[in-house]
Amino acid sequence: MAGDLAPRATPAANAGERTVRIPSDLEPYHGKLYDTVVSELECKLITAALRSAGGNQVRAAQLLGISRVMLHDRIKKYGIKAEIVIQPL
Repeated sequence: MAGDLAPRATPAANAGERTVRIPSDLEPYHGKLYDTVVSELECKLITAALRSAGGNQVRAAQLLGISRVMLHDRIKKYGIKAEIVIQPL
């Protein structure tokens, strides 16, 4: 049936936190919009994976499909703090 092939939308628990915001005025991002959006999304994905894994970096890396070393590098890059990660959504 055609209805079975339709994509299914699921509501986000906290849509404001999971939404990537693209500014209406793109001029300040001149040539850097892609990098800015990717960085914001990557930071949110890492934080979500760490929360899901209860702060366990090895498990979070497995969830993301990246190495623990790469995850550790990204945690440092984005300044993700353990106390932020283990707080409930």
